[in-house]
Amino acid sequence: NLFSLLSELGGGYKDSRDRRTRLELRTARPPRIPSGATPLPRIAAPKESAPAPAGAPAAAPAAAPGLIGGKYDLGAQIGAGGTGIVFIGYDHAVKRKIALKKMHSAFRSNRTVRERFLQGARIVAQLTHPYIVSIHDVVEHDQEIYLVFDYIEGDSLDQLLEKHKRLDLADCTRIFDHVCQAVDAAHRGRVLHRDLKPSNIIVDKNGFAKVLDFDLAREAKDTISKLTQSDNSGTLAYMAPEQHLGDSRRASDVYSLGISIYETLTGTLPFKGPDFLAQKERKKY
Repeated sequence: NLFSLLSELGGGYKDSRDRRTRLELRTARPPRIPSGATPLPRIAAPKESAPAPAGAPAAAPAAAPGLIGGKYDLGAQIGAGGTGIVFIGYDHAVKRKIALKKMHSAFRSNRTVRERFLQGARIVAQLTHPYIVSIHDVVEHDQEIYLVFDYIEGDSLDQLLEKHKRLDLADCTRIFDHVCQAVDAAHRGRVLHRDLKPSNIIVDKNGFAKVLDFDLAREAKDTISKLTQSDNSGTLAYMAPEQHLGDSRRASDVYSLGISIYETLTGTLPFKGPDFLAQKERKKY
């Protein structure tokens, strides 16, 4: 049952390490993400100006025109959601592909919420772990906010479930072993996720599961809902009962983790709505 599985995940579930699985997931420490992909076309930089006279103070380097933050190429759109649009990009400073998330336009309208979100994004950017998709930079460009992430080649867990309907116990255990480590590391760093679900779990081409959008997605959704007076939740099925009432804690992430495990193993959600809170309180799963 779910409680036994969670207990086994806590112990590492070593007896399934040697099983050959459909996804051929590996349990070794993840290698550095490949960076040899062909870069997007570079936008021409301005011509160099004449050198400054001797003894004159050095001028700050000018940002390259057309580049986000002066160093990021913006490529094709690769995803979209209630909080923003995700593009593939290229970081000229370190010569590698990246992902750029352009946040919802609602953040342009309120300076207070904008600054609060930026402050939260910079806190989350301090999280570093092999199974967490890191934020490398937070950029303000032409009044837009861009988050710069690792570019991960692979499928989100919800895409895998769409293809395979459900995963077997060995695959599920290996994926959520990585997810549990990521969530534990974030909790030890005093950061909650608050929006954990299969679409926020990426399984890369080497079989390593990585978690993205710690705290930011939920914060962004709540902010956009307030600013636009619209329901932008979309994740009620995965929320702990106390989150429906505005209270989030570590146990709330564990609850969402359990719902995600349930769906991964069975191919269905335990609570299907529309009145999710009532179903959870009455245990009508």
